Amino acid sequence: DKILQESVSFLAKMQNVKTGCFREDGKVLHTGMKGGVGQGKNKDLLLTAYILTALANQKSRIPPIMIKKSLKCIKSFDVSNSNKYSLALVVYAINQYEYNSDMAKLLRSELIQRASRGSSVMYWSDETMKAKESSRYWVKSTSSEVEVTGYAYLALKDELTRGILMNIIKWMSTQRNSKGGFHSTQDTVIGLKAIADFAEKVTVAAAENSLIVKVENSLSSTKSYNITRLNKMVCKKVPFMNDADFNRNAGNRVTWSISGYGCVYLQTATLFNVEDENIASSSFTLTTKAV
Repeated sequence: DKILQESVSFLAKMQNVKTGCFREDGKVLHTGMKGGVGQGKNKDLLLTAYILTALANQKSRIPPIMIKKSLKCIKSFDVSNSNKYSLALVVYAINQYEYNSDMAKLLRSELIQRASRGSSVMYWSDETMKAKESSRYWVKSTSSEVEVTGYAYLALKDELTRGILMNIIKWMSTQRNSKGGFHSTQDTVIGLKAIADFAEKVTVAAAENSLIVKVENSLSSTKSYNITRLNKMVCKKVPFMNDADFNRNAGNRVTWSISGYGCVYLQTATLFNVEDENIASSSFTLTTKAV
C-alpha cells in the first residue's frame, strides 16, 4: 500500500492541472524500450493513456480526480490525425473506464476499419512508425506492428467474434521468435497478454482436457505427447533435424496430428545462417591511441 501511494503521489505531481495529461520525467537511454509511447506530438497524451491502462486494476485506490483529469486528456485525441498505434492505445485505455461511451464506440469502429487483412489473418501495420525502425532483412515485422496489434486485440476482444480474434492471434503467433518472445520488451509484454487472453477464452474445462499430439519428420523420427489437465501448461520442445540430418536435396518435412478434446498451441522454429554478400564494410571502425 505504501509503495502504491508513493507512486500515486509522484504521478499527481507529473499531471498537468489544465490538460490532465502526464508529462515525461527524465530520459530513457534505449528509446526502443518505450515502444510507441513517447514518440510524436501526442507523446504526453499517449503516456497518459499508457498510465491509465496501468492503473485500471487499482481503480478503487486511485483518487477519482486523477482518473477524471486523465480521461479529459485522452478525450482530446484527434482521431483524424492519428496513426494506428495511438488509436489502438487510446481505445484500450478508454475501454477500461468508459467502455459504453459514444467516443469509445466510435474509436473501436475506426480501429476495426484500419485493420489489415490477409489469408486468415488480421493485424495492424503502421507505416508511419515502421519508417522510424531499422530495416532488418531477417525480421518479418517490426516491434511497433506487434505492439499495435496486441493493443488492438485487447481493445477489441469484447467487440469481435472468437473467429476474428483467432485471426489476430494467428498473425501474432507467426511473429514470435524461437524463444517465444517477439522483438523487444514492450511488444513481448503486450503480445503475450493478448495471447494469454485468447487462451483463456478457448480453454475448456480442466476435467475435459485430454489430447494426444504426435509429431514426426521425414527421417522417421516420431514423438507423442499426452496433454492432460496436469501438464497442459508445460512447454514441450521437440528437436528435429540438426545440421548432419538436414538434406538440401530431399524433402525435409515435419507433420503433426492431434486427437482428443481441448486446445493446443504449436510453434515451429527453423534456425539457419545465410551469407550476406551485400555488406561492403564492417559495422563499425575502432581507432586507438596510446596516451
